[in-house]
Amino acid sequence: MSGIRITQAIDNNQILVNVNTFNYSVNPYPLKCPDPNCSAHLVYVKSHIRRSFNKTLHIPAFFRLEKNFTHDKLCQYGTSGLNTIYASDSSHDISRALATGNNIFRIHILDEDDISKLSRKAAAMQANPPSDTTDRVYVKRGRKAPYVKNMDSLREIYEYGKAHPNKRNSIKIVTGTSTVTWSDFFYETTQLERLSTYLQKVKIAQVAVIMKVHVARIPMAKFNYRHFIEGSPMRIKGGFNIYPTIQLGNVTPKLFPLSSIVMVLGKFTIPTNRKMIMDPTFEREVRTIVSSEEQVLIL
Repeated sequence: MSGIRITQAIDNNQILVNVNTFNYSVNPYPLKCPDPNCSAHLVYVKSHIRRSFNKTLHIPAFFRLEKNFTHDKLCQYGTSGLNTIYASDSSHDISRALATGNNIFRIHILDEDDISKLSRKAAAMQANPPSDTTDRVYVKRGRKAPYVKNMDSLREIYEYGKAHPNKRNSIKIVTGTSTVTWSDFFYETTQLERLSTYLQKVKIAQVAVIMKVHVARIPMAKFNYRHFIEGSPMRIKGGFNIYPTIQLGNVTPKLFPLSSIVMVLGKFTIPTNRKMIMDPTFEREVRTIVSSEEQVLIL
């Protein structure tokens, strides 16, 4: 598909819309190229990440050519270069990958840290739109590991590992912080002490925690009026219980119905500021921030 990433488009109401403010319900299709010399149709591509074993690329949202359309030869967004960019192929068919023994998976679900980085890159791209006009030709040249595009796909891997304990160590998950086995990525309530020990060593890790929603805390001055969700604790006989806690960003507490079992993906840490710990006298915590509905799944 030819052409460069475009940061503006004209919607069906003839309104020029920036990619950072595009809204499907407000800016109806078809979208057209903003160049007055061109009538090509565009489609919106939401912000996303591309992850390999040692690198993560944050791709801000953009408009690109709709299938079967090309830019006019006088359009400023058309292609003129002779170079070719090769992109390796991959798949998000998790069930097929597990069935065929392709057990390395890359997490492509945005968490709070990814959203923050994308926001900064989107602002930079809006201020300095791409200007190269290299013709991009995408071909298969080997296959990358399958990628996990949403929480439903992540649940498939979780349930497969639950059903096949002997396969857990062979399943590798490439996250935003490291490459780990199934057992070092998924944590239930009874495994929170192991997660806490792991976090003391690595400080921060992108993992999935499966928890029962216990309390939706009312915003308090102590926590700078932030919303927090508290999961049922792992009870430690003769010691301090360990609680999973979720600080909410731009999401509603309604994502966490009381007593529901949820899977939460995030970069978890152990809070060190005692003033921000729920009960520093009697509790230990593992905590993350949720800023997107894509990080949460009710099981």
